[in-house]
Amino acid sequence: MASIQNLSSVLRWLVWLFPIGIGSLLLTGGQGPITVVIDNDILARVWQSGLNADNGLIVFIALRVMLLLTTVFWISRLFETFSRGVFFGTPAIGCFVWLAWLYFMGFLLEQALSIYAHYHLGSESISFDIRVDQVCMMALLLIIVHILRTASRIQQENESFV
Repeated sequence: MASIQNLSSVLRWLVWLFPIGIGSLLLTGGQGPITVVIDNDILARVWQSGLNADNGLIVFIALRVMLLLTTVFWISRLFETFSRGVFFGTPAIGCFVWLAWLYFMGFLLEQALSIYAHYHLGSESISFDIRVDQVCMMALLLIIVHILRTASRIQQENESFV
């Protein structure tokens, strides 16, 4: 149990290296041995054009950055909860609920960007990209939340019985 708690404590801080690394790559223009690849075609075109974005795209980029930082915050908080030895309690469940909602919001943001590109950037069509991995991840997060809630309830019943 102590090894899991120690690992969670280390991971709590290591998870912040991801957005720091991404930010430093973006600030340097993705130069060097590592290339920045943006997974969204619309935002990739803006990136390649030298960041000549209209206000709407700047809002979408800001929302994606906020979503990333909020997700990293809740993952860090989840590891903090694990480092205290709470694996099935309300704090862990709350973190998973937040992560599920954030993942869903990211999914919706991608769809909204496609609509925005069609109406404001002259994109030829609206394409709703629903990937199997996204649907599986959302379902998996919901299943994990359900299992944790059930385990927490059973644990509370066992403690009250004893």
